[in-house]
Parts: sequence; structure tokens; C-alpha cells
Amino acid sequence: PEGRKRLFQELRGEAKPEDLSSVEMVQRGVAGEPLIRALFAVENPDWDFYDGSNLLFVSKRKPFMSASLDCIAVHRHTGEVADLEIKEATWSNKWKGDYAPDGYFAQLCHQSFVTGITRCALHPRIYLRHDDGFTTAFERSYEYDMTDPEVEPQVEKLVEDEQQFWDEFKSGKYSPKLNLASIF
Repeated sequence: PEGRKRLFQELRGEAKPEDLSSVEMVQRGVAGEPLIRALFAVENPDWDFYDGSNLLFVSKRKPFMSASLDCIAVHRHTGEVADLEIKEATWSNKWKGDYAPDGYFAQLCHQSFVTGITRCALHPRIYLRHDDGFTTAFERSYEYDMTDPEVEPQVEKLVEDEQQFWDEFKSGKYSPKLNLASIF
């Protein structure tokens, strides 16, 4: 709830956005993202990969919703477009399962709705810190077809929750009960 309250305050100009530039994982992400994108290009020669971080997409259906993508992939022969989100993360139990953690999945749902891109993937590089101070990392990939009958209702529910948040923002009313990740 505190994060949603903070977002509400930032949108209303009551609080300044937090400067995350000194956060280690943010710094790793900025440095590592182009390298991981280049590695994907080597491993997937039928696809072209583009940095999407300087582009802002705005939903035609809900103009208050916008998104920028880490990487836009385009298949060279079919023209299919995919959204590839690259993340840097520290190991925790949330990475044990077969599905991406809720917040990351919610981000893909949001981006899919905004852009209309239905093939989405999350590729985190997960760091393990050992007792001796040594750090190792491994990578995982989670792929989603946002038109899948099990996934599409989750996208719709997230959009409903975002609409509710936006309506409350415009009215000046904040609801600590609203949970944008309630779709899980």
C-alpha cells in the first residue's frame, strides 16, 4: 500500500519521484541491458533486437496508460513483434517457480495492453551473493502469449484496476485498498 500511496502522491506533484540512479541493481541493469540484448541477437539470428527504452508508447484505448520497453524484437521473415523485458535481480524464493514473480508479470500485462504486442518475454539475470563475498549469476526466461485464455483475463483485470486507480487519482481520492497486482 505504501508504494501505491507514493505513486499517487508523485502523480499529484505532492512528492518527488525517488532517485534510483545510485541503486546497485539499477546500475547493473543500465550497464547489462545492452550486453544481454546483444547476446539475444547472437542466439536468435532470425530476430532483430532494438532498444525501446527511449520510446514511449501511449494506449489509444486508455490514453492515461503508457509504457516503454527494454527491447523490441522483430522477426526478420514474418515481421512478428515481441516485447523482451530484461531485468537485473537478486536471488530470492520468488524466482523458484515456473512463473515470473507477480510484479514483473503485471508489467508485461500492462505493456501488452498499451502496445498491442501479444508475445512477451521476461529475461532476468539473477545474482547470488555467497558468504565469501563472491557473486555469481544465472539467467532465466519466461515467455507469455497474452492472448492465451489463461493469461488474457489477467491482462483485462489489471487494466480494470489501473482504470480504477486513474479515476481515483483524477478525483483526488486515494484508496489504500486498491492493489494493482490483485489479479494474481
